[in-house]
Amino acid sequence: LAKERNFDDALKIIDKAKLLAPDFYECLRVEAWINALMGNVSQAYDSYERAIETEPKAANARFMFGGFLLREVDDPERAAEQMQQVIKLMPNAPEPKLEYARCCLYLSRFDEAQAILEELAELPDCHERVHTKILDLQIQTHCRRADFYQANQEPTKAIESLVALKSYFESVRSPDQKMYERLARIR
Repeated sequence: LAKERNFDDALKIIDKAKLLAPDFYECLRVEAWINALMGNVSQAYDSYERAIETEPKAANARFMFGGFLLREVDDPERAAEQMQQVIKLMPNAPEPKLEYARCCLYLSRFDEAQAILEELAELPDCHERVHTKILDLQIQTHCRRADFYQANQEPTKAIESLVALKSYFESVRSPDQKMYERLARIR
């Protein structure tokens, strides 16, 4: 129902679920997700926090809360904290590490992001979707680093970052359209 934008009926079902299982964190996590889709940031925030309070080891709730904090609340520091918790709960899953690397980019911690991405790039049997995200985040790392240096009046380092980007991009086999679009935005 939420995907069909029928939010009222979706929330009615959540209310029924909360009556049946008031301590089940998934009810709160889904409620948070629906509120986020609706643009109800404060209600989504509260529901995510209650879901995590109810089940602190719920990796999926923390993962979604971290993404919400990063994208909707613009709080990369708190998002990074959530992703670090998810990594502890799911140490072998690449997705939380990707999102943590993304948080590092927002926080201008480029070396940390780069180290994570290089580690992930070495994973054997990496799913194609994960591999594409790694490539995209590598490109973003170079772009954001160049932007950071340019904004901080360090043109030599900005140029070095762009040269590193060029070298990296040339090593990418079969870049997709999204990668080319990202490069087209560099000025």
